[in-house]
Amino acid sequence: MKSKNQTSKTRALKVLTVVCTFLMMLSVSLTVPMHNAHADDVPLLNVGLGYFDTFGDHAAAELRVEYRDDFKVMVFKPFAGLFVTSDGSLYGYTGIYSDFPLTDRLTFTPSVAPGYYHRGEGKDLGHEFEIKSSLELSYRMDNDSRIGLHFHHMSNAGLGNDNNPGIETIGINLGIPLK
Repeated sequence: MKSKNQTSKTRALKVLTVVCTFLMMLSVSLTVPMHNAHADDVPLLNVGLGYFDTFGDHAAAELRVEYRDDFKVMVFKPFAGLFVTSDGSLYGYTGIYSDFPLTDRLTFTPSVAPGYYHRGEGKDLGHEFEIKSSLELSYRMDNDSRIGLHFHHMSNAGLGNDNNPGIETIGINLGIPLK
C-alpha cells in the first residue's frame, strides 16, 4: 500500500500530465502551419465505432456521436458528445477541438473533453469525472464529409484516489457536414 506522501505525489504527477498534454496541444495548435482550410469551418455530426479499452482487460464495442461546432476562438472550437459501450458504460462530455488541414484532403484533429462516466457493467475507471483526450486523422471527401481513424485516452486525473486505470480506444469515424 502506498503512503499518503506517495499517493499525493502520484496524484500531482497525473494532474501535471493532463496539464502538460493540454499545453502541448495548445503549443502545437499555435505553431503548426495551416494548409488549405477548405473544410475547416464546417460544423459536423461525427459518428464513430471503436474498440473500448483496447489495451486493457475490459474490451467492448463503443458507439460515439459528437456535434462539432464551427464557432472558433483562435484555433479552438467547441464540441459535445456521448458514447455508449456494449457493456453498458456511458460517457457524456463537452470540450474543445482544433482542425489542422495537413493537405487539401487530410486533416489532423486533436481534442480534449471533460465529462461524466457511468460504469454500467463495464470497466471501473475510479471516478465519475473523466477527461478524454483524442487524436484523429481524417480524409475529407468532395462533399466535406470525412472518414477517419481516432485514438483516445480517458483518465480521471488522479481523482479516483489510487484507482485510475484509464482506457484507450481505437476506432473509425464518419463526419457528416451539417451545412
